[in-house]
Amino acid sequence: MRGLLGWTTIVVGLLGCVPYYRVPKLSPTAEFTLTETSDSSSTTSRNILVWVYKNSECERHPYGMRAGSDFGNSPTATTDPTPIAAGEPFVFTAYYGESRMAQNRTCDVTGVFTPQAGHRYRALFVVEGGVSSCKLGVYDATSGKDEQIDFAMPKYICDDNGKTNRPNGQPLWLDWKIQTAPGHVR
Repeated sequence: MRGLLGWTTIVVGLLGCVPYYRVPKLSPTAEFTLTETSDSSSTTSRNILVWVYKNSECERHPYGMRAGSDFGNSPTATTDPTPIAAGEPFVFTAYYGESRMAQNRTCDVTGVFTPQAGHRYRALFVVEGGVSSCKLGVYDATSGKDEQIDFAMPKYICDDNGKTNRPNGQPLWLDWKIQTAPGHVR
């Protein structure tokens, strides 16, 4: 339990240091939200994050990097709506992470699309098979009905270190080995 508390403290602390993505005033914008669903069970916490990049080479965006997050333990989570720059490629990574007893499981997907000014977009991030796979869809929700749009997925994900060699949509599991010290039995 201390390990989980430690990791949660580190993640929350680091997020406080990452600048939020903010489009300059008077620039044309669209709106973006991320909705995640997961079929996992026996989790102790779940979180989603949206990271934004300048391009498919995963360079840091001059407007900031963090465009949304949600922390809790619900099988479905949605970020608050975020204004995004319209008329230029929007490169983002959707991150899902969950904790279980002695295990952390994550899945990341990087997507790219070009939003139109005044439109509302929703990315649907589906995590399945106890984090054995994750999928992404991007929808224009301006009309009130989700209409799937064309988007690209680079071969590798972008993360906080830039471009990686980790395949897009590939889950990552971290298993912790728990050892107990022998005690005295009286």
